[in-house]
Amino acid sequence: MKYVWLLLAASCCFAQSIQSLSAQIQRTPTAALYIDRGAAYAQAGDYKQAVADYDRALQRDSVNTRALRLRATAQAKMGRTADAITDYSSAISLSPASAALYLERATAYLAAGDPQHALADRDEAVRLAPLSVDALLARGASYQQLGKVQDAEADRNKAIELAPNRADAWTARASGYYAQGQVQKAQEDASTALKADSTNTEARALLAKINGEPEPAGPAAVPLSPKAPPATSPKTLESAKAVAPVKPAASADRTTASESYQRGRDLVNAGKAAEGILAYDKAIQLQPGMALAWNARGFAYYMTKDYPKAIRDLSEAIRLDPNYLNAIHNRSLARRASGDTAGSDSDHARELQITQQLKSKQ
Repeated sequence: MKYVWLLLAASCCFAQSIQSLSAQIQRTPTAALYIDRGAAYAQAGDYKQAVADYDRALQRDSVNTRALRLRATAQAKMGRTADAITDYSSAISLSPASAALYLERATAYLAAGDPQHALADRDEAVRLAPLSVDALLARGASYQQLGKVQDAEADRNKAIELAPNRADAWTARASGYYAQGQVQKAQEDASTALKADSTNTEARALLAKINGEPEPAGPAAVPLSPKAPPATSPKTLESAKAVAPVKPAASADRTTASESYQRGRDLVNAGKAAEGILAYDKAIQLQPGMALAWNARGFAYYMTKDYPKAIRDLSEAIRLDPNYLNAIHNRSLARRASGDTAGSDSDHARELQITQQLKSKQ
């Protein structure tokens, strides 16, 4: 009976699997059961409930990599990219040798409009798993996006060498050739992709484009690299804010620090980092000892590439909570981005030390 929910979920009986897990949770509310029910909710498309269950699991086991990873995935599905990146970062600190975690965080960085960090994560994934075709194709897509066409081609060549029957590898190289104007090579690779997989819609569409034919009807081709929405610069946000109608001030603003903090998170997740920072400003003003708000504002500054302010805020979060893993990790990122490699390495070492201490207590 222990894995009955898996059989039900595999049969798409999500309601029944959730019901089965709920009954087990009522008897024994373990982290593992909450994770399993969260996964069932996610499979059913209810990501809000999934996140709630992963939260409950992490309250019982704060260093559970699976819970962090699944919550990150659910957050990403809900468009909460900043929260997803935070969870992936925590999971990576616990499992630094996982290439898959780096690939997943890279996708979240792309969704946040940060292709440079996406490339860095994909590069680390290839370092950890040099024979992974998925990692090579992902890094190739990042190289292509950033205009490093020779590096992109090298990764795709290696992927084809490792897996000559992978249609997506041939299609990726075909798309790269086409972008460079090497039409004949693109045509040859796209044709090879179709021989490997006759249902490959992207290769078929590329051939139609090369031959000047209408693109075949059917499902839209899946892009080789997820296209992130255009990043909104702080300057643009400030301009938009300047022309927005000014609302009359409320006679008594009863907003709490927690509400301001949550509003900041929602705004940052919506790609409105500058507005999110203003909400965090208020949370900190109302509750100066709120380490969560200092960390969140620091990460928002990091996302807008204001590294001095990011480091300042993250340092304050760490002062308030010296074992705040996420703040230490975020400061390591900000320091590295600002050119302070030694400071970044020091933070990373501290992060690993705390993680090991937490694991030993489990």
